[in-house]
Amino acid sequence: MRMMGEEERAMAAVRGAQEKIRASERYLDKIRGCLFGGAVGDALGYPVEFLSEKEIFSRFGEGGILQYVLDEESGKASISDDTQMTLFTANGILVGETRRKMRGIGSGPSTYIAMAYQDWLRTQEISFAESRRLLGGPKRKCSSWLCDVPQLYAWRAPGNTCMSSLKQQQKNGPIPGDPIQMPQNASKGCGGIMRVAPVALIHTQDIRELDMEGARTAAITHGHSLGYMPAAVLTHILHRIVFQEGERGAAGADVKGTDDAVVQGTADAVARDALRCPDGTAEPCVRRCLGQTSLSRDAGHHQLLRASILEARDTVAELFRTDGYTKKLTAIIDLAIRLSENDQSDLENIHQIGEGWVAEETLGIALYCALRHPDDFSEGVIAAVDHKGDSDSTGAVTGNILGALLGYDRIEEKWKKDLEIADVILEMADDLCHGCQMSEYSPYQDPDWERKYIHMQWKEGMAKKAPKTGFMAVKGDITKDHDVEAIVNAANTSLLGGGGVDGAIHRAAGPGLLEECRLLSGCETGKAKITSAYQLPCEHVIHTPGPRWRGGDKKERELLASCYRSCLELAVKKGIRKIAFPSISTGVYQFPLEEAVKIAVGTVKGFVSEHPGELDVIKWVLFDDRTFDAYREELDRLEAAESLPSPDLYGMPGR
Repeated sequence: MRMMGEEERAMAAVRGAQEKIRASERYLDKIRGCLFGGAVGDALGYPVEFLSEKEIFSRFGEGGILQYVLDEESGKASISDDTQMTLFTANGILVGETRRKMRGIGSGPSTYIAMAYQDWLRTQEISFAESRRLLGGPKRKCSSWLCDVPQLYAWRAPGNTCMSSLKQQQKNGPIPGDPIQMPQNASKGCGGIMRVAPVALIHTQDIRELDMEGARTAAITHGHSLGYMPAAVLTHILHRIVFQEGERGAAGADVKGTDDAVVQGTADAVARDALRCPDGTAEPCVRRCLGQTSLSRDAGHHQLLRASILEARDTVAELFRTDGYTKKLTAIIDLAIRLSENDQSDLENIHQIGEGWVAEETLGIALYCALRHPDDFSEGVIAAVDHKGDSDSTGAVTGNILGALLGYDRIEEKWKKDLEIADVILEMADDLCHGCQMSEYSPYQDPDWERKYIHMQWKEGMAKKAPKTGFMAVKGDITKDHDVEAIVNAANTSLLGGGGVDGAIHRAAGPGLLEECRLLSGCETGKAKITSAYQLPCEHVIHTPGPRWRGGDKKERELLASCYRSCLELAVKKGIRKIAFPSISTGVYQFPLEEAVKIAVGTVKGFVSEHPGELDVIKWVLFDDRTFDAYREELDRLEAAESLPSPDLYGMPGR
């Protein structure tokens, strides 16, 4: 037999990967719907999360909130921490999958999800600008390409339990084992279930183990069993909705992608597992499913969802059969099913379930809304958020379920139009659908996948370093020639001259500078104004009044940072590419030198990272040895940090 050449082997690998990607796309609409639908419900519910029902209906009318509230600055509907963490869940899953395929070893998904949550935590602790400044440094140990998405560096009412648990793990290291067996606290809040949907989108034949991964993912931050068991239920339901027809196809059925086929397959599963209905007998449910071989689309969605819920309820109850709280969980699921069949209003029924601040209530409200509105995505998510409880989380989980059930294409265009980072959400959904097609034994390469899930970079341009700006500390007199276009004057608010650097600059520039400054009507502390340089060896002087140190509780630090930003903004606006600073406020204004240095260097480097290629040289010209040494040491420290390699897939833990 002729041995296959390298080129033929490579082509065969490409064809094989393409065939697998094409095959996976039968799930794409549902996977997109699940992830995007969750974000829709989250963004719709976020503006009303902490409002009473009286406030909601007073502000939005008797129908409640019916459309997005757009952010004035971005013009988009803001997602909350629910969608932020959901995306990081997905990122962790795909990094773990990639490691297992490329290295042949790896831990379960929840291990990599926990690492991704540490990345999310950093987005809540630092700005995007600071993250760019720290690129490659010790604080930049990101295992998620989502760290490159600026909009995720936004504080959107993150849950206290998530924050405190993750900060504890940040301090003490990752959980050394199964988080269910090593509870972090006794919280049963909804912060675990609201982010778990991507776990359900892992294609596997072992759904019971997948349910456990859903529970473990919630248990990373929520240690009460009612904090993580509902996450297992949701994982099971979503997985059945998305993959049921594929699993039937694997068993030999003729999968055409029709709703009838999906429903019949789930009905078979109900009969096979002898699941009980709320009335205690399996027979009525099974008959309702099996008795309709040609269901309408509306009936099909309802039956598929109901059967999936029943299967999830009983499977999770069996998995956690020794846990005393399973009865409470199954009771709220049964309650949601019963309420979905009565004639009361959505709000009245939701009041009977709860407010959604704890996980079992979030699950119950979401199941009720999805069952009540199985063929109307909009009605379902609107019902899920128009109440006095945790509206964004109940909206998110309802959106996950209805989005998976109906698919992305059936989500109304109005929800797609103005959603924040919609492109990122769809990109992540597509990656979850297609999976990693590379392996350590195959010549197939996917540069985009490798960039995102091995080197943790979002886009090609972000993997490249921006044009480098030179930073330096120089000992000397700022009024002398330092080969810059502008120098900064540490002025007073009158701009009419004073002592120290201010007086030296005015003397060296000559009387013309004072005359021009008289026309400027002074300047506020932290702001900046620009003049000509007159007799100085540069073109411009940028004047900024620094803060006087008054103990640190008068916004001195913020004002000092503002001085540097204001000067650089003026420089960029005027096309100035080389600029020299003194040490602002550390003289007669008595700002502590060490703090001032960190603020100065950190602010300037952060600004440069936001304006790559716009400044060539930034100098600090410093008069005395102590100040010069402090700036030089800080610049040297940051340069050393930035020379460290960025982490990638191959530095991650195995088993």
